Amino acid sequence: MGAIGFAWRRAAAFLAVLGVASCILGRDGTGIFNSAATSGAGGALTISSAATGTGGDVTLASSAKATGAGGATAAAGGTGGTASGTGGMTGAGGGCLNTCDAATCSMQNCCKTQCMNGGTCTCPANCNCNMECLGTGCTALCEANSLCTGKCGGNKPCTCKAGANCTFGCLGGTCDVNCLGNNKVCDGTCAMNGTCSCGPNSTCTFSCGPGQCDVACGAGSTCAGSCSSNGTCSCAANASCKFKCEGGKCNVKCDGNNPVCSGTCSTNGKCECLANSTCAFDCLTGKCDTHCFANSTCTYDCGPNDNCKPSGGGVVCESGATCWLKCNDNGAASCDFVSCGNGASKKCNNGIRACGACPP
Repeated sequence: MGAIGFAWRRAAAFLAVLGVASCILGRDGTGIFNSAATSGAGGALTISSAATGTGGDVTLASSAKATGAGGATAAAGGTGGTASGTGGMTGAGGGCLNTCDAATCSMQNCCKTQCMNGGTCTCPANCNCNMECLGTGCTALCEANSLCTGKCGGNKPCTCKAGANCTFGCLGGTCDVNCLGNNKVCDGTCAMNGTCSCGPNSTCTFSCGPGQCDVACGAGSTCAGSCSSNGTCSCAANASCKFKCEGGKCNVKCDGNNPVCSGTCSTNGKCECLANSTCAFDCLTGKCDTHCFANSTCTYDCGPNDNCKPSGGGVVCESGATCWLKCNDNGAASCDFVSCGNGASKKCNNGIRACGACPP
């Protein structure tokens, strides 16, 4: 029995060594073990090692992929070497990669990135990013042709480069939003002396947080925004704009050739409609001055306070402009222009007083 037991123990030890060797050498004896990939459940695992000279680097790299469930990749350098890696998951339930790396992110799979106070969150070009600021002072930067959401604040800007689609929030303090052009969607919030800018041929919607806000809509843009507290909303040539006033003094300027430019002035603010623009203005509160330049078409709503008294601010209509006042007293003489460059104003239907032709 002693001899037989010793033989069995030697056989078991041999089988154990053979099993370990099989895992190391693999089925083909190359030092690589490949497990079978299964859709939605498993993946492929590759382990390789290399050493270059005495004291060289040893690199271990592994990857795993599962169709419909997610994937992860990682790499680490050996002792005295270098290490780098990215990892994340894209799940069937809509999860995101946990880093936004230009080499791995795409428009099809979202990714997440974080930055701290004073740091910069960046969404690489052609990526779909959700950027999070862990603090109050972060810069949000969306590179060209990305799809990007993020927040900025603390006098740090949000920037949406050409061709990107962006949505920004404000974390507090001064917030600026810069949409640089050809942005199909660029939305954001300005605050505390911040400026929201909509670049050429972009479509933008802006809101105003606390403090002064300015809105600048670039040439050929389609743009909506709010000003406040001595802010100015401006609509560049060939842009179509719609502005509101959140409070305090508000100014509106339509620079010319604007198919649509509407806005609200307030508290000694000024509304201007330049040549070849079609404008619609009203006054939130207090005295408002409106100037309709030659070759413009300009409508002014006198509002519930009938703010169309020549002695208390009102509308200047230049020669060659077509100007209409929406009066609350049915277009009586007490509702009139400060000056009418086309001669005497006249009463039209529906409570309108015109400088030039009546509305069709």
